Amino acid sequence: MNIVDQTYLDILDRILSEGTRETNRTGTDTVSLFGLSYRLPVTAEAFPILTHKKIQWRSLVTEMIWYLSGEPHIRNLQQHTKIWDAWSDADGNLETAYGRFWRYYPVPDYAAPIRRDNSNYLCDGESLVNLADSKYRHELIIDADKNIVLPCFDQLRWVIDELKRNPRSRRLHITAWYPPNATVSKLPPCHHSFTLNYQGGKLNLHLQQRSSDHCVGNPFNLTCYSLLLLLICREVNLEPGDFYHSITDAHIYVDHIEPYRAASREAYELPRLDLSQLGDRSMFDLTYDDIDRIQLINYQHGAVIKLLVAV
Repeated sequence: MNIVDQTYLDILDRILSEGTRETNRTGTDTVSLFGLSYRLPVTAEAFPILTHKKIQWRSLVTEMIWYLSGEPHIRNLQQHTKIWDAWSDADGNLETAYGRFWRYYPVPDYAAPIRRDNSNYLCDGESLVNLADSKYRHELIIDADKNIVLPCFDQLRWVIDELKRNPRSRRLHITAWYPPNATVSKLPPCHHSFTLNYQGGKLNLHLQQRSSDHCVGNPFNLTCYSLLLLLICREVNLEPGDFYHSITDAHIYVDHIEPYRAASREAYELPRLDLSQLGDRSMFDLTYDDIDRIQLINYQHGAVIKLLVAV
């Protein structure tokens, strides 16, 4: 069995054998395990994706392009996939959009910074980069008619540029966790932060996740961030290393247990990822027209395991 399916199924068995039954906000109990991590090698030649069941590749690629766009809504996304519809309002607005915080992280208004000498401060010792003339400053339009805009910082673009300048930096961290949003959001970020780390001539990605639905969410998460790592490596001309995943609350919803026990565990060789149709275009220029240009070659898989999503 390939390493991706083996790792995933071993974790599933571990959650069921070591976890405890817990209640939660959805009304459907889980079997939950505190503190879990795993590591997978990431290459285009043996791309990390589950094969014992079918993963909806096109929806996954669409979601990644949505992340990279920084869109705070799903109006364009939902023309291609419905995976986020349950958490949006009737107009496609979403309280928490991961990519929005990757690309548009709210920052204080720099029109009137607190100053000490030549630096900007929030308070003693808390310095701020001056974004007045920076390419990392974006303005998120809240209400165009009322001219309400929110000054924001482009975390992802800064990290990409820093990788080019200083790949061995230990500060290559991106977060989608914004406390004023997370405390009131219908679904605050589950995979809330990731860190890039260059060692031994390879770039690695460490994903931190507060809550992981192992049967529905994790199959997407491990593949989505493996794809992100390869897109970043392509952008900065570095070799990929490992995907490392740390999970605080790893759980299986009780109504997912029997469908999984009844399903086949037969796995196949991992497919190859082909990004050649993107040409030399930057990851920042990808649009929904590029969905079918990001291709899996020889993806053999089992059947779809039909599972209800707890909202």
